[in-house]
Amino acid sequence: IKTVNGGLNGTRELKKRAELTTYPNPFTSSLTIEMADVVNDDAVLELYNLLGDKMISHEITKDTNRFILKRGDLASGVYFFQLKNSEGILASGRLTAE
Repeated sequence: IKTVNGGLNGTRELKKRAELTTYPNPFTSSLTIEMADVVNDDAVLELYNLLGDKMISHEITKDTNRFILKRGDLASGVYFFQLKNSEGILASGRLTAE
């Protein structure tokens, strides 16, 4: 386990990370997120803007491997996401809303 210094909320990062596919990216109305493996524990997907403000927090239930994130009222721009569970960060990345 390594500590992410200066990261969002100083959350621990796990060595074993989830493999995610996001499409389309950039996205307009919705984004599909697929995981290579199912989530074995409840998790949460958090979406942050460039200032580090949490814009979306979406709970992901156990045994899920695919979900659709609705854009809602997100402004166009670049966002960062983290998929986390009780043990730390499972995956992270960047998304672009058009």
